[in-house]
Amino acid sequence: MSARLEFPLAQGWSRGLVIGFEDIAGSRDLNMGDFLHAKQVHGSRIYEPSYQEIRRGGALELEADGVCFNNGQILDTKFGLLVKSADCVPLIYVHRTEPRVAAVHAGWRGLQQGTHLKPFSVLGFDPRDTWVWLGPSLNGFEVGEDMWSQFADRDDTEIFKRDPALASDKRRFYPWRKIEKDFKALGVELLYNVEVNTAIDENFASWRRCKAQGLAKIPQQNYSWIKKL
Repeated sequence: MSARLEFPLAQGWSRGLVIGFEDIAGSRDLNMGDFLHAKQVHGSRIYEPSYQEIRRGGALELEADGVCFNNGQILDTKFGLLVKSADCVPLIYVHRTEPRVAAVHAGWRGLQQGTHLKPFSVLGFDPRDTWVWLGPSLNGFEVGEDMWSQFADRDDTEIFKRDPALASDKRRFYPWRKIEKDFKALGVELLYNVEVNTAIDENFASWRRCKAQGLAKIPQQNYSWIKKL
């Protein structure tokens, strides 16, 4: 049985849009030609496709960790937006009053660089009028000082929690709390966390789980998307 998560939107201009978080099986069966998606590189770039790229759909020949329709294109095209993940955080943004949507992939490097904040700081999304969905991702995992020391809020013990079971230079990192804290500070109107931890729910892909099983490559990522259906 599929563990796919789907959220139809039914208010204002976004009525008719659907947000989907696919599990391993659903991702494997998804038609990628129905979506625009970029080459993800664990960076901070979010890309707005050109008119020509929107007409073609499919894979974008560029590196970015998010894609955005900023001028109502999602209402005028058959293509949706998609990001891939396997422990990193997928985020779907919908502006409540203006036809703007974005799909963003944020790993720990992305969170450290503020990729999850780019729709607000660069792309014109007003946090007070934006809804965000936080999809299946890893939460509460062990990290070393080489990682947690790079964050400005490294001393926040709710985000980087000490654990007596870990070495003194280790912490447990809670990305969901990091995102919730940052969005609350901006006044984001709605953050909906599906609360699926990829370390626990084996329906969803997890790079850490694959690595623990001795796999050198993850067979299938999780696909998260927004599209007009």
